[in-house]
Amino acid sequence: MADSKKTLFVNVYKNTNRMSEEEETKWYARVNRQKTLNTTALARHIAEHGSVFTQDVVEGVLRKLATCIPELVSEGHGIKIDGIGTFYPVVKSTGADSVEEFSGQNVKQVLMRFTADRNSEESVSDLRGKVLIETKYVLEKEKVTIDGKEQEIKHYTPLADYIKKHNVAPEPEP
Repeated sequence: MADSKKTLFVNVYKNTNRMSEEEETKWYARVNRQKTLNTTALARHIAEHGSVFTQDVVEGVLRKLATCIPELVSEGHGIKIDGIGTFYPVVKSTGADSVEEFSGQNVKQVLMRFTADRNSEESVSDLRGKVLIETKYVLEKEKVTIDGKEQEIKHYTPLADYIKKHNVAPEPEP
């Protein structure tokens, strides 16, 4: 990540899933997600960070990672990329009545999992201190009936417009 803090925009939504009628409704944040970058776009971004490696070299390394990591994980290896995290294998299986009855047929899935690196100064597991948080929109949900089917429509209202519309003052940020 670059030295200067980047701004992470969040949308605010009202949680209407209360456990009881007495429970207060609360507001929460969700990331205002931007487009997902593909391998080529990520390689271009890395190359633009003053790397001695050109975009095509970076892209080649990323594409090799995309084949080598699953290969090694499928052999039972964990793969730790410092500052990013660890990829590791897990299995899901059904139980057998005895150890003698257990076989590979009991294994239903072989999965690759990821755990973010929490020990590095460049760790990606908690970016809170590395970004500025700015509220972008208030997400409002409305239930409507279209062609006899109830559907939920999402409206994204800019925060300032929502405050004016509902005559509420924004709470100070901590």
